[in-house]
Amino acid sequence: MIDIVLEMHWSNSPIPIDQLYDQPEFIFDVPIGLFTALVPQVTSVQGKTGAIQLSADDVQADPIGAAEQVKQELLLSIESLSSAKLDKVDYEQHFRGVHDSYADLIANIPIGKDGDYAHIKESQNFGRLSAIWSGTAGVWNISGINIGSNTDEVPEGNLNLYFKAQRVLDVVLNGFDASISTAVTAADKIGVAVGKLQGQITKFITDFPINVRNTLLQNLVFTDSSKIKNGDSIEKSLGKLQAQFDVSPSSVTWFNAKTIGSIHRDIDKEWTQIEFAKINGMLWIRGHINGSISPAVPWVTLANPNWYLIAPLTPTSGNSIPFSFLGVQQSTGGPLIHHQFYGAQSIFYGLSITIASSFSDKYVFINPTCLGELVVK
Repeated sequence: MIDIVLEMHWSNSPIPIDQLYDQPEFIFDVPIGLFTALVPQVTSVQGKTGAIQLSADDVQADPIGAAEQVKQELLLSIESLSSAKLDKVDYEQHFRGVHDSYADLIANIPIGKDGDYAHIKESQNFGRLSAIWSGTAGVWNISGINIGSNTDEVPEGNLNLYFKAQRVLDVVLNGFDASISTAVTAADKIGVAVGKLQGQITKFITDFPINVRNTLLQNLVFTDSSKIKNGDSIEKSLGKLQAQFDVSPSSVTWFNAKTIGSIHRDIDKEWTQIEFAKINGMLWIRGHINGSISPAVPWVTLANPNWYLIAPLTPTSGNSIPFSFLGVQQSTGGPLIHHQFYGAQSIFYGLSITIASSFSDKYVFINPTCLGELVVK
């Protein structure tokens, strides 16, 4: 559509702006020939020329009847919704509130509707009351007593009990089994979970001594032989003990005099036992003797260089040094046992042991005695 704007002129001048003509019944008689088109005439549409008839496809319009089909489908949907919807009456609120007394209920709602109900607050004699409207009699009837608005006002039953902290503490752990020591999972019940925890604790206590005994000592150090003190770890303490054993003297080995020297034949009997030992670089003797031997006759001699003693400062062949003994004989008195160095006057000497008096059918006990420092330690 083309909007046409007309400008009116009087015979002598344009119409004044404050004298606009607004009479709707005024008719203009304008020859058509005076109009000219504002834009060029359309000569083709969608490639069509001449007497043009456009189809729905030409202008990309819906086919004939499409709108009617949509309309029918919408009507069916609306009808389906109408048949399924709830009526307003179904949403009507029949609860008429809580009232201080029965008299207040009658005063506030003198006339009710079928299905209406209300609560009356608890009093000294009753708990909360429930009242329903009786349309036949036209009155509010009390339908129940002790009606609670929450669990604080509703009496407890026998099966569905209320939650209480003490009841939770008193719950029996059904399914408790402490023989299971696997990890607790999210699907476990409380009884099963507690049983698993107890099983893990029991297993830990049972296995603890075994695990301790089987613990590997990976950082032992055997170079520190000092005493154990507070603050030392188990591994450090064991390392110190082993180091102390390593530096301590080895166990003493006593040698029979006949294996490293000689014993006089007069006392070389079944009961005689004379032994020597090297202890911390010193030569020791012990034993017991039975027999008879003349004075100044060596009854035991060590001529083995591995058992030489370091000579005294002024060595002289025949020097005698007493050592302890215990003699037992039939008569009173006893032999005085000495040991003396023999050989050339040098720094090393062998050893012979003699007695200063007769040795006749005697029993002699030699207590462990240090004789001197060894050349070969």
